Amino acid sequence: MGQATTIHLPRLFLAGAAALLLASGTAGACERADLGTLPVSVKDGAVHAEGMLDGQPVLARIATATATTMLSRAAVSERGYRPLYVDKVKITGPEGPAAAFSVRLDDLSFGSWNLTDSHWLVSGQATQLTPGLFGVIGTDQLRRMDMEIDLANGRMALWQHSACADHVLSHWDRNALLAEIRESRGQLVTTVVVDGVALEAVIDTTSPSTRLTAEGAAKLGLAAADGSVSLGDLTLGDLTVRNATLGVA
Repeated sequence: MGQATTIHLPRLFLAGAAALLLASGTAGACERADLGTLPVSVKDGAVHAEGMLDGQPVLARIATATATTMLSRAAVSERGYRPLYVDKVKITGPEGPAAAFSVRLDDLSFGSWNLTDSHWLVSGQATQLTPGLFGVIGTDQLRRMDMEIDLANGRMALWQHSACADHVLSHWDRNALLAEIRESRGQLVTTVVVDGVALEAVIDTTSPSTRLTAEGAAKLGLAAADGSVSLGDLTLGDLTVRNATLGVA
């Protein structure tokens, strides 16, 4: 797979977040390998994938702004697996750095994405993950694949490709717009232009809303009124949203 990364968004992404396509490409003969299609849904403002472990349902959060993929130690242990301590590896969570464990899962799948006999990091913190959540799939896994998230139809496609820079890669939506993305500090980010000023923006599938940071508002010379600011034009790729109002975090 190539190193350059792009993001494709449908025309109503900023308004409705209907679908999202991430892809990377280089020049040459295009080759594509489909990995599977996952059932997804939005719970508490975040995208989640529904899977099965040894015939029992599990729920994992798709986290494009989280660096490390990890499983819940409690959820793994409840299913009869014994995580093994990993020497010299730490996972940082709400309680600070904690020991990491690993586990080999016999039969894990999310839709047709089959992960039989796969190895995973397990959090050593009891409060690392939301209760009931089996795990978080972060950018260390997601950056290895291309993905399209179609929230309107509750599905997500995964594939890998090589040398497809001049090809349409979308799985379902061939009318997507194009904007470049990159990885920064374990997050997938892109560049947006707000009233002529370029700002770095995080693509976050765990956030229920589009927000502007206080630093970003300051760069635009805006002062938040009641926790929000009014913008003129917000541009991502060839999509421009006019007269947008965003909350300030």
